[in-house]
Amino acid sequence: MKRWLITCALLLNSLIISSGAYSESTEELERRIEKIEKELEKSKKKSRVYYDRLSGKIDKVSDSIKLNAFATAGLTKSDSKVPDYNGIDNNAWITQTDSVLGVQMGFQVNEKTKITTQFVSKGGDEAHNTRTEWAYITYTHNQHVKARAGRMRIPYYMLSESLEVGYSYNWVRPPVEVYNLTSNNGELFDVILSKSYSRLNLNLQLFTGRYADTQQAPIGTLVFESENVLGSILYGNYGNFSGRLAYIGLDFTSTISNPGVQSLDTLTKSLGVGALQPNEDYAYFSNVGLKFDNGKLQIMGEYYQFDIDDTLLNVYRGWYLMGGYRLGSWTPYLSFSSLSTHNNDSRETAIAALNNIPGPVARSIIFAEGVPPDLAALPDEQINEQARQIFVAQIATPSALTLRRSFNVEQETLSLGVRWDISPGLALKLQADQVSGFEGGNGLFTTGADANGVPNELSDDSINILSLVIDVAF
Repeated sequence: MKRWLITCALLLNSLIISSGAYSESTEELERRIEKIEKELEKSKKKSRVYYDRLSGKIDKVSDSIKLNAFATAGLTKSDSKVPDYNGIDNNAWITQTDSVLGVQMGFQVNEKTKITTQFVSKGGDEAHNTRTEWAYITYTHNQHVKARAGRMRIPYYMLSESLEVGYSYNWVRPPVEVYNLTSNNGELFDVILSKSYSRLNLNLQLFTGRYADTQQAPIGTLVFESENVLGSILYGNYGNFSGRLAYIGLDFTSTISNPGVQSLDTLTKSLGVGALQPNEDYAYFSNVGLKFDNGKLQIMGEYYQFDIDDTLLNVYRGWYLMGGYRLGSWTPYLSFSSLSTHNNDSRETAIAALNNIPGPVARSIIFAEGVPPDLAALPDEQINEQARQIFVAQIATPSALTLRRSFNVEQETLSLGVRWDISPGLALKLQADQVSGFEGGNGLFTTGADANGVPNELSDDSINILSLVIDVAF
């Protein structure tokens, strides 16, 4: 067919050119046809070689790039008008609290070097502003030693590296009584040493670096940074058991956007009873976690403590225990978590100092611009006492309420839920939470403040939250 078409084309060309004046022999026409066929065959061979080379390059590039993505969408609502740590209240069914979309890419530079990046867009306070969660280089020296450098998440918890990947755990969201340090990504360098002993696999992670971040909290927006982060984590597994021990130390500096807290910080510092906004104070975080999973039964628990030296800020202690049992594609689970502050005495000491402020000191604060004329004729002792009473009524009492309601945190949550694995990479979760145990404080709920900046009292004894989410990972 091809030969026939070429012949016809050449004959037509000859007829047009010659117009009767030129005649080409049959033998010459055959030679021209053969020449054209050879050129076509040569062109086809070159095209195949080019295609094979291009296909090989594409295969090589695709083998060196690994792409993963994950997403969460859902509905949640509580029976309280006061929003919790995640912004959940009874105003409407909220879709933004658990909304997450993330993309992770791995680039294999060579046999020992890899680049990992992760971009995440979250709802809620972050309003889906996409941020770079990870951007680091991994160098694997051998099966026992590897090093990483770049932007990474500080590994406070067992689930730190999969925190946004809802598909990787049973809860709708990890217990906030423990997982309340969620935005601490920094520029880190770490070394991971690995060793196996029969069925026991151990890893030691040593890291250092710095970070600066912003986080929403019931008392306002927290802006914090540290130039000297040092940490060590021992983790591993033995059969169906896995666990970790972590200790992280850092020089901690923070500011709180709440004007009432800022004024109170200035006052407590001036009186020498402590600070509410630390400046390069030493802080430490310790954590222990254990997990058992035999394919059916899953039991998991964590405990942590976070402390900042020489401040009136919270010394947090939190823990949870979760149990679940897989029944085919269904996993019902039960979880209990608790959070408390264990330095309330230090704040009570500060409150006592404010209530028992010496008269001359109170006078220097209350009558800083001069004693009012109606008091000027009184003896100094009476002027000082008047100043002290005004100080207690206008400053010490509101300060006491602020310290107790904002920084004395007690809260516990009982969660009952079920997970349905619809198909690989797709799960639906329904969870009911009962939050209580506030002990006269506000827990992790945002109650707002009055005209003087004093936090409003949480009137609820317990708050119920219902959540439904769908998780995807591929």
